[in-house]
Amino acid sequence: MTRTQRNTTLTLLLLTAAIVGALVERTPSPSSQIPTDQALSGTVLTVADGDTMTLRVDGQKVKVRLQGIDCPERQQAYGQEAGDFIRDQVQGKQVEVRKLGVDQYDRVLGEVFLNGENLNKELLREGLAWWYEKHARDRTDYRDLQDEAKREGRGLWSDPDAIPPWEFRWRERE
Repeated sequence: MTRTQRNTTLTLLLLTAAIVGALVERTPSPSSQIPTDQALSGTVLTVADGDTMTLRVDGQKVKVRLQGIDCPERQQAYGQEAGDFIRDQVQGKQVEVRKLGVDQYDRVLGEVFLNGENLNKELLREGLAWWYEKHARDRTDYRDLQDEAKREGRGLWSDPDAIPPWEFRWRERE
């Protein structure tokens, strides 16, 4: 193969790779195809932790992050309890999700409902999650549920030294 042929072949390969890359980039993910504020319904396949689960929706796997709350990480006090609580509630069951957005990890952000019960609120009520004020400033109902759990000393609020998960994650990165 001559030098010109090699250069032409290399140029064609690079051009093909660029076109394929652009097409893959433009292919929407299942999460981004669902309009915001639309309700979706699916069966819970797995629960990763207290505030993240994977559903089967119309034959596709969709990761869901419960919006406006933050459960302790699995390595933190009450992290395992939060995961177990939500897993016991929803594993293998049909849930409804009100999609509020998509995060940088391509997870649907939303409120999850089981038989009409808002599980985001249940986690707060049980003291198994923090109100994630940074991402849900307008959710004073979430703040009120957290305050009630604090007053009653429920769940993580029984520990006066409980560390919010966002601080825990920040410390772990250092």
